[in-house]
Amino acid sequence: MSRKITKILIISILILFVAFGASFFLNQNKKVIASKDYGTYITPALVYIKPGSFLMGSDLKNNNEKPLHKVIIKKGFYMGKYDVTFKEYDKFCKDTKRKKPSDEGYGRGNMPVINVSWNDAEAYAKWLSKKTKMNYELPTEAQWEYVARAGTTTKWSFGDDVKKLKDYAWYKKNSNNRPHLVGLKKPNPWGIYDMYGNVWQWCRDRYIFGYKNTPRDGSANTSGNQIDRVLRGGSWFNDAKYLYSFHRYGYVPKGAGSVFGFRLVRN
Repeated sequence: MSRKITKILIISILILFVAFGASFFLNQNKKVIASKDYGTYITPALVYIKPGSFLMGSDLKNNNEKPLHKVIIKKGFYMGKYDVTFKEYDKFCKDTKRKKPSDEGYGRGNMPVINVSWNDAEAYAKWLSKKTKMNYELPTEAQWEYVARAGTTTKWSFGDDVKKLKDYAWYKKNSNNRPHLVGLKKPNPWGIYDMYGNVWQWCRDRYIFGYKNTPRDGSANTSGNQIDRVLRGGSWFNDAKYLYSFHRYGYVPKGAGSVFGFRLVRN
């Protein structure tokens, strides 16, 4: 074999190696991870959220949202691109022999799962973590608001104009009194769908009134005497004011209803 042919082969091999290596590196650092059906479980579509800081809460009117305070998210994480759907949750029920939650006639498949409690959502996250050997959890309240704001300081990530809300959310004025398929509205600036409306989203935190004694590092609040857990985002049933990025609500962890759902993070 001539030196020229040998040289060409070596260069070709090096090019293939570099291309494969670059492809592998990029695949390991994707900003978006697609959902995948493994038969007995489905991994959610995820969007990588970079670390950073933001002002959490509001000093406008509601004392429950005060004080406005700085939170530092030190570590990046993956946020569910969509709310967990019936298609995903039904596999959990089948695998664990749990009773499936009612869809109340709205449909299953890619509809957001409803009639799930905080306890149900926690059980689902632990089950999926065990299946995948990865750490899936409910978002902390700080993680949720960090993503909902997506670098903004306005009522919603698209600004303060309520007329634009219909483009991003299903709520009282446009929902026809029912939930809708996930992902039909515009995403927020970070590529996350349905952060506002459609279904309230459970967070990991114990609910307490106001932020005077809550963590400033993005972790979940575990203090307080109330058993309630945090809900965020509002739903198809609610007026626009319940869909603000900073609006918060608390409910008992065993409570469920047609307006309650959730999404996951992977830490």
